Amino acid sequence: MDSKLMEKMQICMKTLEDSQFFQAFLTQTETPQLSEKILKALGTESSMQMVICGLGNIGSNLDSQQQLSLALLMKRKFSWISNIEVFDPVITLEESRVLEALGPWVLLELPEKWEFIENCKQEYILAVLSFTKEFEIGGTTKPLVSGFANTSWQFFNPISESELQLRKFSFIQLSG
Repeated sequence: MDSKLMEKMQICMKTLEDSQFFQAFLTQTETPQLSEKILKALGTESSMQMVICGLGNIGSNLDSQQQLSLALLMKRKFSWISNIEVFDPVITLEESRVLEALGPWVLLELPEKWEFIENCKQEYILAVLSFTKEFEIGGTTKPLVSGFANTSWQFFNPISESELQLRKFSFIQLSG
Protein backbone atom coordinates (compact mmCIF):
# COMPACT_ATOMS: atom_id res chain seq x y z
CA MET A 1 0.00 0.00 0.00
CA ASP A 2 1.14 3.53 -0.78
CA SER A 3 2.00 4.95 2.67
CA LYS A 4 2.51 8.48 1.29
CA LEU A 5 -0.99 8.48 -0.17
CA MET A 6 -2.41 7.12 3.07
CA GLU A 7 -0.67 9.89 5.00
CA LYS A 8 -1.91 12.47 2.49
CA MET A 9 -5.51 11.22 2.97
CA GLN A 10 -5.22 11.30 6.77
CA ILE A 11 -3.95 14.89 6.65
CA CYS A 12 -6.74 15.86 4.25
CA MET A 13 -9.38 14.30 6.53
CA LYS A 14 -7.99 16.06 9.61
CA THR A 15 -7.78 19.41 7.78
CA LEU A 16 -11.35 19.05 6.53
CA GLU A 17 -12.65 17.92 9.93
CA ASP A 18 -11.15 21.02 11.58
CA SER A 19 -12.43 23.40 8.89
CA GLN A 20 -15.27 25.92 9.17
CA PHE A 21 -16.76 24.29 6.09
CA PHE A 22 -17.17 20.95 7.86
CA GLN A 23 -18.61 22.55 10.98
CA ALA A 24 -21.15 24.43 8.82
CA PHE A 25 -21.86 21.17 6.97
CA LEU A 26 -22.60 19.34 10.24
CA THR A 27 -24.81 22.20 11.42
CA GLN A 28 -26.70 22.12 8.12
CA THR A 29 -27.47 18.39 8.53
CA GLU A 30 -29.17 19.21 11.83
CA THR A 31 -31.60 21.73 10.31
CA PRO A 32 -35.22 20.58 10.31
CA GLN A 33 -35.45 20.82 6.51
CA LEU A 34 -32.45 18.60 5.84
CA SER A 35 -32.89 16.15 8.71
CA GLU A 36 -36.50 15.61 7.61
CA LYS A 37 -35.33 14.78 4.08
CA ILE A 38 -32.71 12.36 5.42
CA LEU A 39 -35.30 10.58 7.57
CA LYS A 40 -37.67 10.39 4.62
CA ALA A 41 -34.91 8.94 2.42
CA LEU A 42 -34.19 6.30 5.08
CA GLY A 43 -37.84 5.27 5.24
CA THR A 44 -38.07 2.23 7.49
CA GLU A 45 -34.35 1.51 7.25
CA SER A 46 -31.93 2.56 9.99
CA SER A 47 -29.08 3.23 7.55
CA MET A 48 -28.26 3.56 3.88
CA GLN A 49 -25.34 2.77 1.66
CA MET A 50 -23.32 5.56 0.04
CA VAL A 51 -22.16 4.99 -3.53
CA ILE A 52 -19.60 7.40 -4.99
CA CYS A 53 -19.36 7.37 -8.78
CA GLY A 54 -16.69 9.35 -10.60
CA LEU A 55 -14.43 10.11 -7.64
CA GLY A 56 -11.31 10.46 -9.79
CA ASN A 57 -7.72 9.84 -8.77
CA ILE A 58 -7.14 10.42 -5.05
CA GLY A 59 -3.40 10.13 -5.62
CA SER A 60 -3.15 13.26 -7.73
CA ASN A 61 -6.36 15.24 -7.35
CA LEU A 62 -7.01 17.42 -4.28
CA ASP A 63 -10.73 17.71 -5.08
CA SER A 64 -11.00 13.89 -5.10
CA GLN A 65 -9.14 13.71 -1.78
CA GLN A 66 -11.48 16.27 -0.21
CA GLN A 67 -14.60 14.54 -1.53
CA LEU A 68 -13.46 11.16 -0.23
CA SER A 69 -12.53 12.76 3.10
CA LEU A 70 -16.03 14.20 3.42
CA ALA A 71 -17.59 10.80 2.71
CA LEU A 72 -15.36 9.12 5.31
CA LEU A 73 -16.11 11.81 7.90
CA MET A 74 -19.83 11.47 7.21
CA LYS A 75 -19.65 7.72 7.80
CA ARG A 76 -17.78 8.38 11.03
CA LYS A 77 -20.28 11.01 12.25
CA PHE A 78 -23.63 9.69 10.99
CA SER A 79 -25.02 6.34 12.05
CA TRP A 80 -27.37 6.41 9.06
CA ILE A 81 -24.51 5.66 6.64
CA SER A 82 -23.87 1.92 6.65
CA ASN A 83 -21.02 1.53 4.16
CA ILE A 84 -19.35 3.27 1.24
CA GLU A 85 -18.76 1.89 -2.23
CA VAL A 86 -16.64 3.69 -4.83
CA PHE A 87 -16.74 3.23 -8.60
CA ASP A 88 -14.45 4.96 -11.05
CA PRO A 89 -12.54 3.23 -13.84
CA VAL A 90 -9.60 5.63 -13.38
CA ILE A 91 -8.79 4.42 -9.84
CA THR A 92 -5.38 2.75 -9.81
CA LEU A 93 -4.51 -0.46 -7.97
CA GLU A 94 -2.54 1.50 -5.34
CA GLU A 95 -5.43 3.94 -4.85
CA SER A 96 -7.78 0.98 -4.55
CA ARG A 97 -5.65 -0.48 -1.76
CA VAL A 98 -5.62 2.84 0.10
CA LEU A 99 -9.37 3.26 -0.34
CA GLU A 100 -10.08 -0.19 1.06
CA ALA A 101 -7.71 0.43 3.99
CA LEU A 102 -9.73 3.59 4.74
CA GLY A 103 -13.01 1.68 4.62
CA PRO A 104 -14.77 2.04 1.25
CA TRP A 105 -15.22 -0.97 -0.96
CA VAL A 106 -13.94 -0.34 -4.51
CA LEU A 107 -16.24 -1.62 -7.24
CA LEU A 108 -14.50 -2.89 -10.35
CA GLU A 109 -17.63 -2.44 -12.42
CA LEU A 110 -20.93 -0.72 -11.99
CA PRO A 111 -23.36 -3.13 -10.30
CA GLU A 112 -26.52 -4.10 -12.19
CA LYS A 113 -28.63 -2.24 -9.66
CA TRP A 114 -26.91 0.99 -10.81
CA GLU A 115 -27.20 0.11 -14.48
CA PHE A 116 -30.00 2.65 -14.89
CA ILE A 117 -27.42 5.44 -14.55
CA GLU A 118 -25.83 4.41 -17.82
CA ASN A 119 -29.15 3.80 -19.57
CA CYS A 120 -30.95 6.85 -18.23
CA LYS A 121 -32.75 8.86 -20.87
CA GLN A 122 -32.96 12.64 -20.82
CA GLU A 123 -36.76 12.48 -20.62
CA TYR A 124 -36.54 10.58 -17.33
CA ILE A 125 -34.00 12.99 -15.92
CA LEU A 126 -36.16 15.98 -16.81
CA ALA A 127 -39.32 14.23 -15.58
CA VAL A 128 -37.83 13.52 -12.17
CA LEU A 129 -36.88 17.17 -11.60
CA SER A 130 -40.35 17.88 -10.23
CA PHE A 131 -39.66 15.26 -7.53
CA THR A 132 -36.28 16.71 -6.60
CA LYS A 133 -35.41 18.95 -3.67
CA GLU A 134 -31.99 20.59 -3.67
CA PHE A 135 -30.14 22.08 -0.69
CA GLU A 136 -26.99 24.02 -1.48
CA ILE A 137 -24.12 23.17 0.83
CA GLY A 138 -22.99 26.48 2.27
CA GLY A 139 -19.44 27.78 2.54
CA THR A 140 -18.13 25.98 -0.53
CA THR A 141 -16.21 28.85 -2.09
CA LYS A 142 -13.13 28.93 0.18
CA PRO A 143 -9.90 27.59 -1.36
CA LEU A 144 -9.64 24.92 1.37
CA VAL A 145 -12.74 23.20 0.06
CA SER A 146 -12.39 23.62 -3.69
CA GLY A 147 -13.67 20.08 -4.13
CA PHE A 148 -17.12 21.22 -3.07
CA ALA A 149 -17.71 24.24 -5.30
CA ASN A 150 -21.36 24.21 -6.40
CA THR A 151 -22.09 21.09 -4.31
CA SER A 152 -25.58 20.37 -3.04
CA TRP A 153 -27.67 17.69 -1.41
CA GLN A 154 -30.14 16.16 -3.86
CA PHE A 155 -33.23 14.39 -2.55
CA PHE A 156 -35.65 12.52 -4.76
CA ASN A 157 -39.08 11.80 -3.36
CA PRO A 158 -39.92 8.14 -3.85
CA ILE A 159 -42.19 7.70 -6.85
CA SER A 160 -43.55 4.72 -8.67
CA GLU A 161 -42.28 3.82 -12.11
CA SER A 162 -45.78 4.37 -13.54
CA GLU A 163 -45.82 7.90 -12.10
CA LEU A 164 -42.41 8.58 -13.65
CA GLN A 165 -43.64 7.18 -16.98
CA LEU A 166 -46.64 9.53 -16.79
CA ARG A 167 -44.32 12.50 -16.10
CA LYS A 168 -42.07 11.40 -18.97
CA PHE A 169 -45.08 11.21 -21.29
CA SER A 170 -46.28 14.66 -20.17
CA PHE A 171 -42.82 16.12 -20.75
CA ILE A 172 -42.61 14.64 -24.23
CA GLN A 173 -46.09 15.97 -25.07
CA LEU A 174 -45.18 19.46 -23.83
CA SER A 175 -41.81 19.62 -25.52
CA GLY A 176 -42.75 17.79 -28.73
